[in-house]
Amino acid sequence: SSSAGSNANACASVLLLAVALQGGCPARVAMDLGTFAEEVLDAVAGICGDAVVETHQQAAHVLDALCRRPGTDQRELAAVFGLTLEQLARTREVDRARSEGTVSTKLEKDPVWASFCASDAVFTWNVLMQRINQAAHWREEFRELAMADDDGEGSGGEENLLEDSSVAGSDIGSDAAIGGVGGGGSAR
Repeated sequence: SSSAGSNANACASVLLLAVALQGGCPARVAMDLGTFAEEVLDAVAGICGDAVVETHQQAAHVLDALCRRPGTDQRELAAVFGLTLEQLARTREVDRARSEGTVSTKLEKDPVWASFCASDAVFTWNVLMQRINQAAHWREEFRELAMADDDGEGSGGEENLLEDSSVAGSDIGSDAAIGGVGGGGSAR
């Protein structure tokens, strides 16, 4: 089974190399999400003065800073935030139009497309705000857990968590606890 795994890895490597040589995609290392998350939060702190994003304008500035980073792959950036490449491109188009002062011209020229782009921009900025603020919250939660563990409080917190979940689960009837909702359990 070890040779089958190494054969599969070798085949995958050859396939990726062949695609890269044909110009289908560049051969490169995948994005390090941990490092990227830290870079995003650092950019947010530099732009917003805090670890959270509160407005669409702040989100637009953060997105612009991320897109301008050397070596940024637009597809990866869009994927990390759960967006399509097209949504990201339309959002950047709205940002460019606002900075150039050509929003009214675009509205007159093609109001449907301009409205579509504006909707994508609002959605994208909302997603950015949500993801960045969640990451900031999770970082703080992780720090609190790490400090509690360093102080020797880690085991007590786990016991309290188990006690809390058993209390919360006491409201659930025995049928739901055994079979779940929808009748996947045994009939009585």
